[in-house]
Amino acid sequence: MGTTSLNQNGIRTFGPFTFDPDGGGLTRNGSFIRLQPQPTLVLTLLTDQPGKLIPREDIYRTVWGDDTHVDFEQSLNSCIRQIRSALRDDANDPKYLETVPKRGYRFLAPVEISNGNGLRLDPDAGPTEQSAEQRPEPREDAGEGTTGVPGPSVGRRKHVLLMALAVILVLLAVSVGAWQKVRRGAFPLRARSTVLIADFENRTGDPRFDDALLTAFTVSVAQSRYVNIFPQDRVEAVLKRMGRLGTERTTVPLAREICVRENIRGLIANSITRSGQQFELTTELIDPVTGATVRSYEERADSEDHILDALNLIASQVRADLGESLREIGQASRPLPQVTTSSLTALGEYAEGSSLWTNAKHTDAVILYKAAIELDPDFAMAHAALGRAYASHIYYQLDLGRKEYEKAISLTSRLTEREGRLIEARRALDLGYVEDADRLYRSYLATYPDDWTMLRDYAYLLRRHGRQAEAVEQYHRILSLAPDDSHTWIEMATAYSTLGNFTAAVQAYDHAFQLEPEWIAIGNVNREYGAALIGNGQE
Repeated sequence: MGTTSLNQNGIRTFGPFTFDPDGGGLTRNGSFIRLQPQPTLVLTLLTDQPGKLIPREDIYRTVWGDDTHVDFEQSLNSCIRQIRSALRDDANDPKYLETVPKRGYRFLAPVEISNGNGLRLDPDAGPTEQSAEQRPEPREDAGEGTTGVPGPSVGRRKHVLLMALAVILVLLAVSVGAWQKVRRGAFPLRARSTVLIADFENRTGDPRFDDALLTAFTVSVAQSRYVNIFPQDRVEAVLKRMGRLGTERTTVPLAREICVRENIRGLIANSITRSGQQFELTTELIDPVTGATVRSYEERADSEDHILDALNLIASQVRADLGESLREIGQASRPLPQVTTSSLTALGEYAEGSSLWTNAKHTDAVILYKAAIELDPDFAMAHAALGRAYASHIYYQLDLGRKEYEKAISLTSRLTEREGRLIEARRALDLGYVEDADRLYRSYLATYPDDWTMLRDYAYLLRRHGRQAEAVEQYHRILSLAPDDSHTWIEMATAYSTLGNFTAAVQAYDHAFQLEPEWIAIGNVNREYGAALIGNGQE
């Protein structure tokens, strides 16, 4: 079976609807209806060929691509539900979108496609031909031999016109493959640039939203392969170097200061307010240097149950305005309630547990991970966090760790593509499957080369298993992203000492102590530094 392609551009009109796939806009009698990137691509494909059955496999190849690994059934079903909702269509009595069970979908309504300038386009035949009533009749006063057939000059003009229209159609066809790949960001960044997400400004009075929504929004934006999110543990380290505690909330003024210090190009600020049962989510894309708001976004949720859906819509728009193409967003997006949890309470417990674990409050963190799982037994990210806790040197209960990890990995539809690959790599590392871990980390980092946390994990794997020289290479790679990360300098010093390069080890230790002097008072570090000094002849 051949792959269906998006072979038509232009504005589509059907019933009371107008659909502009290039701008992603759907209107009903002039009223705008928002569509996410993946439903936009699916509707484009279906309206390209109205009346024709489009197999599910063709939709998968065209919209997601063969190199994208998602739970296709759930993703496509979610797209179809969103399209039907937007078109106010009934699956049992469809006017627009017919489901052919186990085969695919057919767009039922006639579709008129134009180029926006009045030129009608036919998906199969090019410009719409004149009907018999529109064709000019033969002249009644034509003399003998006149047949009503255009003369040579008329024929040449018609030939030129048809050639011009053919060129237009070819250009339109060529642009179809490009429209999904175009980067039209309001604040476009270069690929692999970094953005910082400030803490949510919670004006609802409900403390559950403080960390839960920040975690959810970060998960959604982090599905991007185009931009990087500045990690939270690096935020804490920067704050400490600024003379702060490291635990304070990152307000916009504080986040701007972090961005300037760390040369972070983009800042994202979020807030949530409540009016009765309705919630309003607001996001601003800010230039941290000038403080100017480059773009703002607003979405309403009619109830608490729809907050994550609204947040997901905003995240997709932010990714586009940062420069990610519509096709890239469509290929690397899953709905937030699916890949986190529909329970905001469970999400809040998980988020607080992660923060506690980072701050060495391990027992309290495990309690909260378990609480999140009780609220949502299929919360895959919480199972993975609990698995990593059990497998750590803090608990070293490998059987429990293995059980939780396996539960998380079995819930593939409840994980983003990125989270799924991250969890598989960490499972192999934590449970001692060294060869598998090495392969999984290298595969992950080939796709997400700037993931600072995973780079550190992989360097740890190399150093702990006798591959010190490779570990040093990884540490240099990490320091190219975070030159002021004192922990990496300490780890690199340890690797150099193991290699017997005590001069480089002492230099790395000294660099770490300049960044954070308290390191020298930590027992293990103090002893290892002393050994490196002796090895370097500084007895």
